[in-house]
Amino acid sequence: MTAATDQPVLVGLGTERNLPMVRLAAEEAVEHGRPLHLVHAFDWRSAFEAETVAAPREEAEDLIAWANDLARDVGPELAVSGEIVEGPRIPVLVRRSQQAGLLVVGDGGMSTHKGRTPTEAPA
Repeated sequence: MTAATDQPVLVGLGTERNLPMVRLAAEEAVEHGRPLHLVHAFDWRSAFEAETVAAPREEAEDLIAWANDLARDVGPELAVSGEIVEGPRIPVLVRRSQQAGLLVVGDGGMSTHKGRTPTEAPA
């Protein structure tokens, strides 16, 4: 069974560290004629731990805007949408991926393990 071409390439955004994945996802979306959808799972626990409750939400909005700009650099004609969803990251992405043609996520920082360069394979 093939996926419908209107199903988006879905990008899970957590932090700025995930922005390089946006470029790759945008390239994939352009190549296959799919829209790109950016999702950030907003965690209220983080908001209450921050200096102000509004700061993490504003950071999430800035991240979506930045990712949108990066995607438009790859494909100015690319249909890009974004949303901030309240809830835990993994369940949010699992739910959203059911309507996606492809899910793109970063490595969560694991590739920056101390003492190893990003191109080295784990022992």
